[in-house]
Amino acid sequence: MMYLLLSCLLGVITPQSVPSVVDSRPTNQVFVKFREGTKIRGRDEMIREHLRGSSSFHHYENIPCLSLVSFPPDARTSDIVDLVERLNEGGLFEFVEQDRSFVALADQVIPNDLGFPQSWGHRNTGQNGGVPNFDMKSTMAWSINQGSPSIRVMIIETGVQMDHPDLNMSEERDFTTGAVNGIPGTGQLNSCDDHGTAVAGVIASKINNSIGTVGLSPASPVVSAKVGSAIVPCDGSWSGQTSWTVNALNWAASNGIRVTNNSNSYGFFSNAMNSAYLATRNSGSVHFASSGNGGTNSISYPAAYSSVNAIGAANRFGQRASFSSYGSDLFVVAPGQSIYTTDRTGSSGYSTGSYSTIDGTSFSSPYVASLAALILSRNSSLTSSQVEVIIRQSTTDMSTSGFDNQTGWGMVNANEALLDTPLPCESDLNGDGQVNGADLSVLLSQWGTCLNCSSDLNESGQVDGADLSILLSSWGSCD
Repeated sequence: MMYLLLSCLLGVITPQSVPSVVDSRPTNQVFVKFREGTKIRGRDEMIREHLRGSSSFHHYENIPCLSLVSFPPDARTSDIVDLVERLNEGGLFEFVEQDRSFVALADQVIPNDLGFPQSWGHRNTGQNGGVPNFDMKSTMAWSINQGSPSIRVMIIETGVQMDHPDLNMSEERDFTTGAVNGIPGTGQLNSCDDHGTAVAGVIASKINNSIGTVGLSPASPVVSAKVGSAIVPCDGSWSGQTSWTVNALNWAASNGIRVTNNSNSYGFFSNAMNSAYLATRNSGSVHFASSGNGGTNSISYPAAYSSVNAIGAANRFGQRASFSSYGSDLFVVAPGQSIYTTDRTGSSGYSTGSYSTIDGTSFSSPYVASLAALILSRNSSLTSSQVEVIIRQSTTDMSTSGFDNQTGWGMVNANEALLDTPLPCESDLNGDGQVNGADLSVLLSQWGTCLNCSSDLNESGQVDGADLSILLSSWGSCD
């Protein structure tokens, strides 16, 4: 009963919007509704005869004919389930229903970021003629997870404006000097190095700071890997070296980077780059790249490498964006047309402000990379392959059922992906192989501001309702 009580208290601690059940499971208690006219003494006898093995029962004084029957804690749940089914089939009672424990979280988080209403990819309300509800279900996903500071996303780019006020940035590593491990970046960009700042905003634009927009995994910082520079004048072209990208991938693996995104087209196959992507994927990194903007049946490199997930673009109308390249190597699609994202501030960048609306698979790919960051933030023990399977199996079909060359496995669904992500046993705070009242006691004893506490399950620096919901959703055996 403590589990159910605290599940309800969660709504008091962190008030949210309409709740949805994230986890529900039967308990060792059963509701019995007697048929009208059954005497109290008769109820006692019927419980003893037909619910054998029960340890206690209570007849509700204000709810006619309803009783709550309890079984011992060591009773097998499957046996109780079978008993309930048999009693309902027998027709002796009006109904028999097993009590259930659950965790109910808010099903939507609506950010206060001023530009959020323009972000149809997160929440498609039909703005500008779009198809309502054709989106990534971000607002529901954010009630489950918003990323983790320990799960960083590297973007392989021409650099990012590191001091943009709406970006959650970790660091910049400059590989354009040729140094194998790169050097700390200065954030210096030429007049055309705009692309990386727009890509970064899709991933890690800050949430609920009352400005700009919001990334899909706002709590997961971006690491900027500068592997080239845009060519002046600004025609979208850029220059670099193969070794600079290989060096960046090597550094990422050495520094615990679990997710990378490359929203560029290299125009050629490289054995060295292919080897780098494959080796780092095998060591735990999961890679994403844009399929290309040619609108043809041809995936560009590096997206075409077997160890990289090729991401296409969808528009707000539930279709593949016309410019989005496609083919048998396409993995999934994500919003990539009319994307409101961060821009270099002041007179630099694509527009004169700090934000811009832009098209391209360059922006659909980081959405999927940030979904991988959300998944790993929920369970960092997952392998690259497991992350990819979760993304693939949780997509929303756009045309034919299953895979097709136009949209891959379909439109990413962040909420379904997080619900499908198996939870680790981080909630087993006392290490006994069970998540139970003992772990709950540990968590409550550390409630409040608590840096590096075992109970700070979402690594926010606070032990609060969010950590409580994680623990309750893991309730039971760690097996």
